[in-house]
Amino acid sequence: MPVSTSVEIANSDKVTDTFQQSPPMPTYLVGFAVFEFNSLSDKDGKFRVWGREDVVKTQGQYIFDKGPKILAALSDYMGFDYYKMLPKMDLVAVPDFDAGAMENWGMNTYRENYIFFVSGVTLNRHIIQGLSLVGHVFSHHWFGSIVTAARWDFAWLNEAFGRYNEYFGLHLVTKRSYVVM
Repeated sequence: MPVSTSVEIANSDKVTDTFQQSPPMPTYLVGFAVFEFNSLSDKDGKFRVWGREDVVKTQGQYIFDKGPKILAALSDYMGFDYYKMLPKMDLVAVPDFDAGAMENWGMNTYRENYIFFVSGVTLNRHIIQGLSLVGHVFSHHWFGSIVTAARWDFAWLNEAFGRYNEYFGLHLVTKRSYVVM
């Protein structure tokens, strides 16, 4: 959730942040990230891309431009605006992240090379794979977060919807069909 108050601790270089109360959610969606990263942020702070200072401004711009469009397209298609669930979306690029990507409420973490691209160097297929992964992870906010299976026996449904929407979300934005193998 967004920060509601920040208070500097006297005689130190530390700050105590208090966050807005989160809506009820499954416990597996709780996530914390502690880092010294910089961000790209839209004017109201709803959508941010976080990463290492030396790369976020140069390699994070593409996902910063396309990510909100994928999120908006999925919101329109699902008939439920993501920002009615949560007031923000943070994409955090982790230099060495074993899982590749993970969705938490209001924050998605990605392996850095999945969402950071070097203009004129990164292959188009790697960019498409990254955008597809973003669509997949965004999809889990509807299938897995809002709608959660009653038992883990049905968790495969979350992944099935995620897999479908990783391509469909990208299609909604680009009006092209993609299948990445």
